[in-house]
Amino acid sequence: MSKRKAGSDISTRKPGQVSKLQSILPPYTKVLSTAVVASLWAGYGTISRITAQETSSKRKVSYILKTVEADRGDPKDEGHNRKVTSYKVEGTFYEKEQFAKSLKNSLVGEVPIPEPLAVRMSSGDRDGFSLGILMSDLHPVYSRSSSSLDFADACSALTWLARFHAHFWGSEPSRSPTDAKGTLSPSGIWKEGSYWHLGTRTAEFESIPRSKRWDPFRRHGGTIATMLASRMQEDEVGMRYRTVLHGDPKAENILFKAKGAAEDGGPGCAFYDFQYAGYGVSAVDVAYFLATSVHPRLLSETSEYELLTVYNTEVRRCLRLRGLHVDAEDFTLSRLQIELGWAIVDWVRFMAGWGTWGNSDWAEKKARLALSRMGMND
Repeated sequence: MSKRKAGSDISTRKPGQVSKLQSILPPYTKVLSTAVVASLWAGYGTISRITAQETSSKRKVSYILKTVEADRGDPKDEGHNRKVTSYKVEGTFYEKEQFAKSLKNSLVGEVPIPEPLAVRMSSGDRDGFSLGILMSDLHPVYSRSSSSLDFADACSALTWLARFHAHFWGSEPSRSPTDAKGTLSPSGIWKEGSYWHLGTRTAEFESIPRSKRWDPFRRHGGTIATMLASRMQEDEVGMRYRTVLHGDPKAENILFKAKGAAEDGGPGCAFYDFQYAGYGVSAVDVAYFLATSVHPRLLSETSEYELLTVYNTEVRRCLRLRGLHVDAEDFTLSRLQIELGWAIVDWVRFMAGWGTWGNSDWAEKKARLALSRMGMND
């Protein structure tokens, strides 16, 4: 992947950038050092930690800088276009008041994410695309990560997702006929949240093997994707149950407080990486999280029920805090379980063409059960 020569104005890799960083940091702070801590997928950019010092107290503080630089690419390259669009979405999510910034004083309680301090985006039309996001560093408070979550951590993450979904519940803007084309909503995030949405994964769909195992997902994948996308289209009642999805809520995008940390009323974790934030049925995030991030022993019938109850109870509590009492009553556990079935079918449809991973045996079993209940297991 080639890079642009001219990128965002807050990169750490070019001469004179420390002074530009200095100009967007909080007042009376001085840059001490910068260090690249990770590279983005397929070489699209880097994530750096900026260490600074408050000039009066001499207290050190750290920030995270995410930079992206991508050339224009082939307009027919679905993968490249999806990635570039995802970075535009993340920039929008952090920049617009209605998204990341609105979480700071949410009625539903604490929903920890990196606090955006500055966002710089190029247009991405003629010369390529560049992005720089300067944000707070989660690590001083949320220092722990895990790739296979135990019950306590899974409950923390589901509590966070429940609050996030409840905060944005019913916020999807209405669409006009002119909005039919394209993958982005008028608000600037994905029309359909999640990185495996069928509309952006036609190559994977066409790669599904023609076999008895995968034929039901090839045959009915489009129908299920339409069902998930059309909830808001049915009637005014249907629209209420769409929300903003994180879109990639796997364990690798979650940080937790240290075990034994004092309880403060928060969920005990923070999420980051909002490239695939978009509108959708909340069960889409829940399905992906369970299928990729929790320890397999938590997916027994009893433990799965307990985890879904944690999520459902918290969503309904938060909706009541927002005054959405009818929505809270209507969003029953059984409703969540039905929509979860659809969402798992959609996830397995993607894996059938891309490759299986995570708790794939559980997901495939649940997906086949959901298809059978809908009469689509042929």
